[in-house]
Amino acid sequence: MRAIREVCALPIIGIDKVYLKGFDVYITPRFEDAQRIAAAGAAIIALDCTPRPRPDGFTMAQSVQRIKSELKLPVMADISTLDEAIAAEKAGADIVATTLSGYTPYSRKTEGPDFDLLEAVIRALKVPVIAEGHIFTLAEARAAIAIGAWAIVIGTAISRPVELTQRFVQALAHR
Repeated sequence: MRAIREVCALPIIGIDKVYLKGFDVYITPRFEDAQRIAAAGAAIIALDCTPRPRPDGFTMAQSVQRIKSELKLPVMADISTLDEAIAAEKAGADIVATTLSGYTPYSRKTEGPDFDLLEAVIRALKVPVIAEGHIFTLAEARAAIAIGAWAIVIGTAISRPVELTQRFVQALAHR
């Protein structure tokens, strides 16, 4: 983040994936992770906003409020269900993203982006909603924007070219 901050004036959404034994929450799971992201130059802190236990013992709502009050930064809530999106907005999240749809054991699994969740969240919330998760094609990105997403995040399709290549190989093998 520091290197990007030096060459880019755009706002950086900071995230720290920290895998801790005994906890399913790994997207900025502790306040100390958010502090590290803020110090590196993030303009927005993204964190898991599911109700699952967090390693620092805080609830999702407490985590959101602490980041906003102590770090003075906006929070992007990564959610997997409509109820989580509503709870995150109520807790003070400034942006909500569908990042965790299909990645929690209780959320709907889809082949591609969860457009139904995206549409429901956009209808239910007043804060900006970002489409994130399982977006691999330009058609999927366009569909998310057409539904009303404020922005989209392309993750694996850019950061894991081997996985993207495997998807193409598998799709072509089954034609």
